[in-house]
Amino acid sequence: MPSAAFSHDLSDGLEIETLQGEMLTVNITDDGVTLTDVDGIAYNVTATDVVIDNGVVHVIDGVVLPINRPTVVEAAESNNLDLLLASITAASLGETLLDADEITVFAPTDMAFENLLADFGAADLDELIVELGGVENLSTVLTYHVVPTVVYAGDLAEGDQMVETLAGEMLNINKNGATVTITDSEGSMYTVSAADVTIENGVVHVINGVLVPTL
Repeated sequence: MPSAAFSHDLSDGLEIETLQGEMLTVNITDDGVTLTDVDGIAYNVTATDVVIDNGVVHVIDGVVLPINRPTVVEAAESNNLDLLLASITAASLGETLLDADEITVFAPTDMAFENLLADFGAADLDELIVELGGVENLSTVLTYHVVPTVVYAGDLAEGDQMVETLAGEMLNINKNGATVTITDSEGSMYTVSAADVTIENGVVHVINGVLVPTL
């Protein structure tokens, strides 16, 4: 923010404007101080009043992202998810994902796709499509990784919860402390390795396996 605000200057419900022109809301309770962004995501203030030569620093436990966010395709590109991008292109799903109002994407790593190729005895994506039974089945696999709502890691309750995907099948999500796992229709369990990659219409969680629906 373009002015110095020490902890004693803050009050519950105070709205502050950042240099980028977006608003953050201060919340003060007996448990501490949080900053809430425009998406309603709260960040805990862990250290206050670190004086610098031109102001003050307050340390928070997360990275506040601006409204100008990447698309799901741009997020995949920046996270080097090349085989996921190739699969989205092959299945002509780009517009579906970009035009969706809200999505949560469980995005497999390239290594996860390499393991899937090996499981199906496929040398490349073209052979995988054949082994899956065609592009429509590839599309089903990909939409099985998409939930039509926004679910951040902090939104999850402890234990198991079932969510319905764009493929019409259910996924089991389990949260155990800081660890989140996803179990597919075959009973295979994969771990979220990078959570809460915010995109313009939702969020991406990177996982270490490809989820397989009933085909």
